[in-house]
Amino acid sequence: MIFSLLLLQKYAMKYIICMLLLSVVAIVSCTAAADADEVASLYGRSRDAFFGDDYKQALPLAYEAYDKSLDLGDAYWIGLTARGIANIYESCHSYGAAFRYQDIACSNFEACGDSIEFAETLLQSATARYSFGDTATCVGRLRRLLGMDSEYCDTLRRVLALRCVARMRMDGGDNAGAAVAIDEIVRMGRPSAQDSAMLALIAVSACDWPVARSFIEALGDRGGAVMHNVRLRYFLHIGDMEAAMEARESIIKGSKGYYSELLGHELSDALEAYHEANKALGHQEMQKMKIIVWLTVCVAFMAVLSLCLFLAMYRRRKNAQAEAAFQMAADLRRMCSESDSARDIAKRQLVSLLRERNEMLDRVCRIAYESPNQKVAEKNLAKAVDEFVGGLTRDKAGMERMERLVNSNFDNLLVRLRADMPKIKDVDYSLYVFSVLGFSAGAIAFLTGVERTSIIYDRKRRLRKKLEALDSGGEYVGMMS
Repeated sequence: MIFSLLLLQKYAMKYIICMLLLSVVAIVSCTAAADADEVASLYGRSRDAFFGDDYKQALPLAYEAYDKSLDLGDAYWIGLTARGIANIYESCHSYGAAFRYQDIACSNFEACGDSIEFAETLLQSATARYSFGDTATCVGRLRRLLGMDSEYCDTLRRVLALRCVARMRMDGGDNAGAAVAIDEIVRMGRPSAQDSAMLALIAVSACDWPVARSFIEALGDRGGAVMHNVRLRYFLHIGDMEAAMEARESIIKGSKGYYSELLGHELSDALEAYHEANKALGHQEMQKMKIIVWLTVCVAFMAVLSLCLFLAMYRRRKNAQAEAAFQMAADLRRMCSESDSARDIAKRQLVSLLRERNEMLDRVCRIAYESPNQKVAEKNLAKAVDEFVGGLTRDKAGMERMERLVNSNFDNLLVRLRADMPKIKDVDYSLYVFSVLGFSAGAIAFLTGVERTSIIYDRKRRLRKKLEALDSGGEYVGMMS
């Protein structure tokens, strides 16, 4: 019977291995493996549409490239396609989605070790966070970018990062700090009209009107919205209302253009939801095929597994019966040995306790019997009592003998106390030892040379408070008499 089961198990394992190999082939054949060239093609088409301001066409292509890169499992392409999606969302001022995909891009570029693309993504993420008003995250990413080697954070990226730093400092009222950042840009040889416009705005804020006028004359119509604001404030200051109205109209015109662009490129969350739904439909047929294959494999596997389990349980039952018998015999031998050992230990402790308890009484009786008269007996008894007290208090060996007695009978109580309270005072330690051994307050006062028992009670009360503060304080306090 057992031979037949073993033979069946052998052929069943061959069958299940063949089924597993067939299932792997089927799954691989029904899974469209993503190709790097396909991802690159989709990404290129998405970027062409993006640079042509056709965001509605660019976003589906970017999502498709992103999905293919996830199937490919290439961190570089995942980061690149995720950053492309973030660029589209940022251009449409959908900052929440842009931040999400920028974070994905950063983590993947950092994972694949592409420091140049990582630096570029840090810069884009920092400027987007600044536009959204998230200055805390912006500052952290700019600091990380500016701390990178010049090989990765080149002059252009460093200039753009410093320009963002200058804007943030101006927004925070730190005009001096903004000027320092712009001066560094000038030293790098990459100043622009935007930098001059920010210096002009700093001059206007400081009421340095001659400097502001020089910037207005030098820049002309350049400098964007910042220069329009500078012109408006300057012309209002000198009373040229006509020029001030022209500057104000330029500001309003720029705002209208901004909002028109925002409305023209508005992308709703429905597009992202549509992408997710389309992605789910695309994988539905593949999932059905996988389910059918895996169900076939699971049914075959369960049949073979049932036979294997039956044989294993039969063997285990027989082995368990034999092992239980051997274990029972071993347990009985161990219990008998432990019982004999515990009995011997208890016997030795009992003899030791009886000897120590009767030792002093035997000595007193012997001194009283051997003394020639009562005065000599009293003198010898006083000396014996003094030696006994000294042996308990002044003699280190006496204290060690009491410690051994406590530790041997109370599971190393004093060893654990020393570990939990390493800075315990000798006075408190002696008091605790006497208390555990059952000495009364009067006896402890006599042994330690204290005049009043009230002092002993006070010391015990303070010691209990210290012990209660420990994790095992309940055990230590419970042992005190």
